[in-house]
Amino acid sequence: MDPKGAQHLRRRLDSHAQWQRSAAVQNGEQPRADPDAADLIEFDEEVRRYRDGLCNRLVDGCWIAALEGDTAV
Repeated sequence: MDPKGAQHLRRRLDSHAQWQRSAAVQNGEQPRADPDAADLIEFDEEVRRYRDGLCNRLVDGCWIAALEGDTAV
């Protein structure tokens, strides 16, 4: 595997692990894998941003969908 492929794989694995840290995912209340992962452009501890301007925010252990910049959750 070339370095670029390894970097891509590492990012996917990190993204998946971050999604699964949610209590709702661990309890089976939300899917085991992010259904919008193909559109994911960046993620950090509590926010996942997607191409379409949507994001998922981790709120009280649950991923909540919102428009980017929307703070009303």
